[in-house]
Amino acid sequence: MKSTLSTRILEEASQDFPGAAALAALRAWYAGMGTTEAVAQFLPHSTGAGRSSRAVLGDIRRQLADRARRCRRDDLAQLILHPSSERPKRVCAVMAAIDLLRGLAVPRPLVTDAVERWLPARIAKPIQAHGLRTLADLRLVPVGAALGSTLGSARTRGGAANRLRHVPGR
Repeated sequence: MKSTLSTRILEEASQDFPGAAALAALRAWYAGMGTTEAVAQFLPHSTGAGRSSRAVLGDIRRQLADRARRCRRDDLAQLILHPSSERPKRVCAVMAAIDLLRGLAVPRPLVTDAVERWLPARIAKPIQAHGLRTLADLRLVPVGAALGSTLGSARTRGGAANRLRHVPGR
């Protein structure tokens, strides 16, 4: 089965939401249980290799915040990443945000979206260095234009660019 960009994004969306045990540990922490106790009870194997319980809960919160950003809900991401000292004040709002995030689908990319929203930083930074800021900019670039003379010189010398062929069914 062919995998399109939108299919891959939807698959990632289902994988980027924390599991039941991780959410139970986070809910226990918000309910007032200590960090160590919450992680030991619900995620006992996650503190191996010197990982702290705080780091485990922080990773769960960052995972939820990343999900919120992918769903274009930066407000929920900021809410979830509140300072730990504000935990008692944010319990209800964060629990509601988690429930809301569970039902949100990751939207499809829009041509007006920033490149870094959909591409990893290692790919987005070089693209941005060439002045391409949005996905629309990528669509309007002629083949090889962003690569400058490198691709053009390979084409004239019979390099790899000339050897590329279309393979039917792919």
